Amino acid sequence: MPTQAEIKKALDDEIAAAAEKPGTQSVTVAALVDPTGYIQFKIREDFVNHFGITPTSTALEGATLFVPKKKAGTGGTGTKPVTPNSAGAGTVKSNNAKIIGRAIKVPTGGGYTRKIKGVQKPIKEVTIRVPSTMSLTAIILWINTSFTGTTKKPSYFITSAGSRVSINSTFTDKSKLAKKKNE
Repeated sequence: MPTQAEIKKALDDEIAAAAEKPGTQSVTVAALVDPTGYIQFKIREDFVNHFGITPTSTALEGATLFVPKKKAGTGGTGTKPVTPNSAGAGTVKSNNAKIIGRAIKVPTGGGYTRKIKGVQKPIKEVTIRVPSTMSLTAIILWINTSFTGTTKKPSYFITSAGSRVSINSTFTDKSKLAKKKNE
Protein backbone atom coordinates (compact mmCIF):
# COMPACT_ATOMS: atom_id res chain seq x y z
CA MET A 1 0.00 0.00 0.00
CA PRO A 2 1.50 3.36 -1.01
CA THR A 3 2.16 5.95 1.66
CA GLN A 4 0.52 9.38 1.72
CA ALA A 5 3.76 10.99 0.51
CA GLU A 6 3.99 8.59 -2.44
CA ILE A 7 0.39 9.28 -3.44
CA LYS A 8 0.94 13.06 -3.21
CA LYS A 9 4.10 12.84 -5.33
CA ALA A 10 2.38 10.71 -7.99
CA LEU A 11 -0.58 13.11 -8.23
CA ASP A 12 1.70 16.18 -8.30
CA ASP A 13 3.73 14.54 -11.10
CA GLU A 14 0.52 13.88 -13.05
CA ILE A 15 -0.48 17.55 -12.77
CA ALA A 16 3.00 18.65 -13.93
CA ALA A 17 2.85 16.26 -16.91
CA ALA A 18 -0.64 17.52 -17.85
CA ALA A 19 0.63 21.12 -17.86
CA GLU A 20 3.18 20.21 -20.53
CA LYS A 21 0.55 18.75 -22.90
CA PRO A 22 -1.44 21.03 -25.19
CA GLY A 23 -5.11 21.54 -24.42
CA THR A 24 -7.03 20.93 -21.22
CA GLN A 25 -6.24 17.65 -19.49
CA SER A 26 -7.99 15.78 -16.69
CA VAL A 27 -5.92 15.18 -13.57
CA THR A 28 -6.47 12.92 -10.57
CA VAL A 29 -7.27 14.30 -7.12
CA ALA A 30 -8.16 12.52 -3.89
CA ALA A 31 -10.92 13.26 -1.36
CA LEU A 32 -12.32 11.58 1.72
CA VAL A 33 -15.50 9.51 1.44
CA ASP A 34 -15.67 8.62 5.14
CA PRO A 35 -13.31 9.16 8.10
CA THR A 36 -11.11 6.21 7.10
CA GLY A 37 -11.43 5.99 3.32
CA TYR A 38 -10.57 8.21 0.38
CA ILE A 39 -11.41 8.02 -3.30
CA GLN A 40 -9.57 9.28 -6.36
CA PHE A 41 -11.30 10.99 -9.27
CA LYS A 42 -10.45 13.21 -12.21
CA ILE A 43 -11.19 16.90 -12.71
CA ARG A 44 -10.10 19.40 -15.33
CA GLU A 45 -6.60 20.80 -15.06
CA ASP A 46 -7.82 24.39 -15.46
CA PHE A 47 -10.12 23.95 -12.42
CA VAL A 48 -7.12 22.75 -10.39
CA ASN A 49 -5.18 25.86 -11.40
CA HIS A 50 -8.06 28.32 -10.94
CA PHE A 51 -9.14 27.15 -7.48
CA GLY A 52 -5.64 26.18 -6.31
CA ILE A 53 -6.77 22.61 -5.62
CA THR A 54 -4.17 20.41 -3.96
CA PRO A 55 -4.38 16.81 -5.22
CA THR A 56 -4.27 15.50 -1.64
CA SER A 57 -4.94 17.24 1.64
CA THR A 58 -3.84 16.75 5.23
CA ALA A 59 -7.31 15.34 5.97
CA LEU A 60 -6.31 12.17 4.07
CA GLU A 61 -3.72 11.17 6.71
CA GLY A 62 -4.31 7.60 7.85
CA ALA A 63 -7.06 6.95 5.29
CA THR A 64 -7.07 3.98 2.93
CA LEU A 65 -8.41 3.73 -0.60
CA PHE A 66 -12.19 3.25 -0.55
CA VAL A 67 -13.45 0.68 -3.04
CA PRO A 68 -17.25 0.33 -2.99
CA LYS A 69 -18.56 -3.20 -3.25
CA LYS A 70 -20.84 -4.05 -6.12
CA LYS A 71 -24.41 -4.68 -5.03
CA ALA A 72 -26.15 -7.85 -6.09
CA GLY A 73 -28.74 -7.55 -8.80
CA THR A 74 -32.47 -7.72 -8.20
CA GLY A 75 -33.55 -10.49 -10.53
CA GLY A 76 -32.83 -14.03 -11.60
CA THR A 77 -30.20 -15.72 -9.41
CA GLY A 78 -29.60 -12.64 -7.26
CA THR A 79 -26.12 -12.00 -8.57
CA LYS A 80 -26.90 -10.29 -11.86
CA PRO A 81 -29.87 -8.11 -12.80
CA VAL A 82 -32.27 -9.27 -15.49
CA THR A 83 -31.68 -7.18 -18.59
CA PRO A 84 -33.42 -7.29 -21.96
CA ASN A 85 -30.36 -9.12 -23.32
CA SER A 86 -30.27 -11.81 -20.60
CA ALA A 87 -34.04 -12.35 -20.66
CA GLY A 88 -34.16 -12.69 -24.44
CA ALA A 89 -36.57 -9.74 -24.66
CA GLY A 90 -34.44 -7.62 -26.94
CA THR A 91 -31.06 -5.98 -27.19
CA VAL A 92 -29.54 -2.86 -25.73
CA LYS A 93 -26.62 -1.23 -27.48
CA SER A 94 -24.42 0.93 -25.31
CA ASN A 95 -22.86 4.08 -26.65
CA ASN A 96 -20.28 4.02 -23.83
CA ALA A 97 -21.28 7.54 -22.78
CA LYS A 98 -22.19 6.82 -19.20
CA ILE A 99 -22.42 9.71 -16.77
CA ILE A 100 -20.74 8.66 -13.58
CA GLY A 101 -20.91 10.47 -10.30
CA ARG A 102 -22.63 13.55 -9.00
CA ALA A 103 -22.43 16.92 -10.72
CA ILE A 104 -22.05 20.02 -8.58
CA LYS A 105 -21.90 23.62 -9.78
CA VAL A 106 -19.27 25.72 -8.06
CA PRO A 107 -19.03 29.53 -8.40
CA THR A 108 -15.70 30.58 -9.86
CA GLY A 109 -15.24 33.76 -7.82
CA GLY A 110 -14.33 35.72 -10.94
CA GLY A 111 -11.28 35.66 -13.16
CA TYR A 112 -12.12 32.39 -14.93
CA THR A 113 -12.61 32.69 -18.68
CA ARG A 114 -13.01 30.32 -21.60
CA LYS A 115 -12.75 30.89 -25.31
CA ILE A 116 -16.23 30.52 -26.78
CA LYS A 117 -16.52 30.96 -30.55
CA GLY A 118 -13.20 32.77 -30.63
CA VAL A 119 -14.03 35.22 -27.83
CA GLN A 120 -12.84 35.02 -24.20
CA LYS A 121 -15.96 35.00 -22.00
CA PRO A 122 -16.12 35.09 -18.20
CA ILE A 123 -17.55 31.96 -16.59
CA LYS A 124 -19.56 32.41 -13.36
CA GLU A 125 -20.03 28.72 -12.45
CA VAL A 126 -18.27 25.51 -13.37
CA THR A 127 -19.57 21.97 -13.10
CA ILE A 128 -17.37 19.48 -11.30
CA ARG A 129 -18.23 15.80 -11.29
CA VAL A 130 -17.43 14.11 -7.97
CA PRO A 131 -17.90 10.40 -7.17
CA SER A 132 -21.44 9.46 -6.15
CA THR A 133 -20.08 7.80 -3.00
CA MET A 134 -19.14 11.23 -1.64
CA SER A 135 -21.81 12.71 0.63
CA LEU A 136 -22.52 16.45 0.66
CA THR A 137 -20.56 16.67 3.92
CA ALA A 138 -17.58 14.94 2.24
CA ILE A 139 -17.76 17.42 -0.66
CA ILE A 140 -17.72 20.34 1.81
CA LEU A 141 -14.71 18.82 3.61
CA TRP A 142 -12.91 18.36 0.26
CA ILE A 143 -13.56 21.98 -0.72
CA ASN A 144 -12.39 23.28 2.67
CA THR A 145 -9.20 21.19 2.79
CA SER A 146 -8.13 21.09 -0.88
CA PHE A 147 -9.16 24.45 -2.37
CA THR A 148 -6.31 26.76 -1.41
CA GLY A 149 -7.22 29.83 -3.48
CA THR A 150 -8.47 32.05 -0.65
CA THR A 151 -10.17 34.65 -2.85
CA LYS A 152 -11.74 32.06 -5.14
CA LYS A 153 -12.72 29.49 -2.51
CA PRO A 154 -16.46 28.91 -2.96
CA SER A 155 -18.89 29.66 -0.13
CA TYR A 156 -21.56 27.40 -1.63
CA PHE A 157 -22.20 24.89 -4.38
CA ILE A 158 -25.34 23.79 -6.20
CA THR A 159 -26.35 20.13 -6.49
CA SER A 160 -27.67 18.63 -9.70
CA ALA A 161 -31.18 18.81 -8.18
CA GLY A 162 -30.79 22.58 -7.84
CA SER A 163 -30.30 22.76 -4.06
CA ARG A 164 -27.86 25.38 -2.82
CA VAL A 165 -25.49 23.96 -0.18
CA SER A 166 -23.78 26.63 1.95
CA ILE A 167 -20.23 25.84 3.06
CA ASN A 168 -19.05 26.48 6.61
CA SER A 169 -15.44 27.47 5.90
CA THR A 170 -14.27 26.28 9.33
CA PHE A 171 -15.46 22.68 8.86
CA THR A 172 -12.39 20.40 8.65
CA ASP A 173 -13.33 17.60 11.09
CA LYS A 174 -13.25 14.33 9.15
CA SER A 175 -14.68 12.40 12.13
CA LYS A 176 -18.07 14.04 11.41
CA LEU A 177 -18.33 12.22 8.06
CA ALA A 178 -20.80 9.34 7.86
CA LYS A 179 -19.14 5.94 8.23
CA LYS A 180 -19.58 4.03 4.98
CA LYS A 181 -19.26 0.32 5.53
CA ASN A 182 -17.89 -0.24 2.05
CA GLU A 183 -21.39 -0.91 0.80
